[in-house]
Amino acid sequence: MVTHDIELASQTDRSLILKDGVIHQELLKPTAQSLYQALEAET
Repeated sequence: MVTHDIELASQTDRSLILKDGVIHQELLKPTAQSLYQALEAET
């Protein structure tokens, strides 16, 4: 699944943070907070 919805992504077992089509970070059992932090680090 591909989504930009943080709340939906936080319900998954694993999330990948992509930038320019390249995986920059993998989160296992992500929370909304950990996803927001990972996305802030990429900007």
